[in-house]
Amino acid sequence: MMRRRKPGCGSDLEHGPHAFTEDRKWDGTVIGRRDDPAWCAGWTAAEAGLCVMLRAVQIAMAKNGGTGRPFRLEVSASVAVPLQGLFASEDPAELLEKVHGAEVVVCRLPAGTWRLSEVRPPAAEGTVPV
Repeated sequence: MMRRRKPGCGSDLEHGPHAFTEDRKWDGTVIGRRDDPAWCAGWTAAEAGLCVMLRAVQIAMAKNGGTGRPFRLEVSASVAVPLQGLFASEDPAELLEKVHGAEVVVCRLPAGTWRLSEVRPPAAEGTVPV
């Protein structure tokens, strides 16, 4: 099962390694304090950017979910690799197939690009003898 990794301190904002006594939400809001400091290994700009993307996908799907059609998250290869790394799995062969219920598809897009689309019924389909 895939689960999203999070920085030790809880903040999805870009930051370097640090000791922390305050637990934070993704936006940096303090939600609690610790008696003993803990250690956070930090969070890169790419990880922070992916978190922004995931929130945008979640919000867009919630706003546009009334059609009942499935969603497809199309990402460039340069987004797919770090996105896979943002999720942890007990099975190293497991691939990230869905994000918030949207199918993840690697497409020929400019580096760093992603887009969320509703999957529409096919315009044509058929079979070919093989």
